[in-house]
Amino acid sequence: MKPPYEVRTLPNGLTVLTVPREGTEAATVNFLFRGGSRYESPETNGLAHFNEHMVFKGGQRYPDYRAVRKAFDQIGAVNNAYTGEEITGFWAKTPAAHILDVVDVWSDVLTSAKYDAAELDKERGVIIEEINMYEDDPASDISHVLEAVTFPGHPLGRPTLGPKENIRRFTPEDFRSYNRRHQTPDRGVLVIAGNLDLLDHAALDAKVAAFAGSSDVTPEPARFGPDEPRLKLKKKKTEQSHLAFALRGPSLRDQAKHATFSLLAQVLGSPSGRLFDEVREKRGLAYYVYAVPDQLTDAGVLVICAGVRNDQAVEATKAIIGELKRLSGGDLPESEFSVIRESLLGKLALRWEDSQALAEHYGRQQLLLGKVKSTKEVLAELKAVTPEQVVALAKEIIRDENLTMAAIGPQDEAKLHTELTFK
Repeated sequence: MKPPYEVRTLPNGLTVLTVPREGTEAATVNFLFRGGSRYESPETNGLAHFNEHMVFKGGQRYPDYRAVRKAFDQIGAVNNAYTGEEITGFWAKTPAAHILDVVDVWSDVLTSAKYDAAELDKERGVIIEEINMYEDDPASDISHVLEAVTFPGHPLGRPTLGPKENIRRFTPEDFRSYNRRHQTPDRGVLVIAGNLDLLDHAALDAKVAAFAGSSDVTPEPARFGPDEPRLKLKKKKTEQSHLAFALRGPSLRDQAKHATFSLLAQVLGSPSGRLFDEVREKRGLAYYVYAVPDQLTDAGVLVICAGVRNDQAVEATKAIIGELKRLSGGDLPESEFSVIRESLLGKLALRWEDSQALAEHYGRQQLLLGKVKSTKEVLAELKAVTPEQVVALAKEIIRDENLTMAAIGPQDEAKLHTELTFK
C-alpha cells in the first residue's frame, strides 16, 4: 500500500516531505532544522531563539519586517516560529493556493537574513522582556527550574531563551555563524501538509534551491544528574506554589515503548486521569495538575506539574507520589484503561484534522529519526497497548533514582524532600 506521504531529497540536500489531505482548503508549510538550545555552549545559550526573532526582520526579496508581515497578511496566512531543545521551526498555515508564496518568503528570509545591527539592538530589548515575562510567571518558569535539576551542567538544563547577559552581547557575526552551522539544507526538512492539489513540485524545488552548504554539528549526548532523588527550590513570595516532577523515561529512538509511554502519561495526567481525580477533584489541592511525556532523540522524561496552595504543597507532593506508587504497584483495571485509551485515540484523530498538527507530526519524525510513522500506524500501535504493558513501564521508570523535583514558592525544602521517595 502506498504510504500517505512522500519524501524526496533535493540535489542541495534538503528533504521535502509532502502529506496530502482531502477535505480541507488549508495547507501548512513548515521548515524544520536540527538546532536549538542543546547545541549551544554557555556562551552561545539563547542564540538559536534570538536567531528565530531575527529571521522575521527580512532578507533580500522581503527586505524588512514590514515586507515579511505584509507578504503573509495579504494571502491570509497565519505564521510563527519556535525554538526547542533540538528543533527550530518556521511555519505558516495558508489557503492552499498560496503554498508557493509562503515557501518563497521563508526561503528568502532563512537564506539571506540581514542581521542588521540596528534591528538587532532593538530586538535585544524585546527578548529581555520575553525573559522577564516568563520569570514573572511561575507556572511557566517552573519548567526551566525542572530542566536545570534534571540535566545539571548540560545544555538540556539551560533555558532556551538564554541569560540576559548573552542577549546583550550577541553580534551580527554570531548569527551568521549560527546560520552557516545550523540552517544548512542537509540539516533541514521542509514539510507541507494539507490540500496539495495545486502544488507545483518543480516550482517548489526552484524556490528552495538557494539553501546551500552542509554541517556536521552534533549535540552533546544527553546526561542526567546523580542517580538519586533531587530537588531544586526557587524560593519566591507567591500566592501559589508550583511543583514539577520528572521521571526518566524512553527516548524518541525507543520507538517500541513510544505508544506505551504516551498512554502511561494519559493514565496519570489527562482530564480523566488519576492525578486530576485525586489531587484536584477528591482533595482540592490544586487548580491545575497534569502529566505529559517529553521525548528527545536520546532522552525522555515524564513531566508532572501542579499549582497548589502554599500551605498544601507538602500534601500535594505526597498525593502525587502516592499515585505514581499505586500505578507502579500494578493497579490498572482494564475498565479504567480502556476509557483513557479511547480518549487519547479520539483526541489525536481530531488533532490531525488540522494541517499544522499533521505537518508537525510528520516533520519532527523525519528530522530527528530519518523515518516516519503515519498517523494510522500510530493509532494502531496505541490501540494494541495493554494495561499490563503500561504497568510494566511504570515499574521500570517510577524509581527513586529516576526522580527529580522543582518547586517555586515560599516552601521548606527539607519538608518537600522528605516526601520525595517511592519507598
